[in-house]
Amino acid sequence: MKNSLEGLRFGVLEERLAAAGVNPVHAKSLFNAVQRKLIEADLVGVDGLLPPLQRWLASDGAPQRCAIEQTA
Repeated sequence: MKNSLEGLRFGVLEERLAAAGVNPVHAKSLFNAVQRKLIEADLVGVDGLLPPLQRWLASDGAPQRCAIEQTA
């Protein structure tokens, strides 16, 4: 999961956003969305994620989702 959102710590996510020109203040909403939606493969269009995050997630440079399966 080297380039997976699920594998990023909060501080690393802030750094990745800043490096991409996105205000790192958005890291909290993205981090929470990733934690709440572990089964969904696509975060683009998720309520609560502002347009700068949506654009970054849709870009080629953003980490991808690595959806996991829920076990009983």
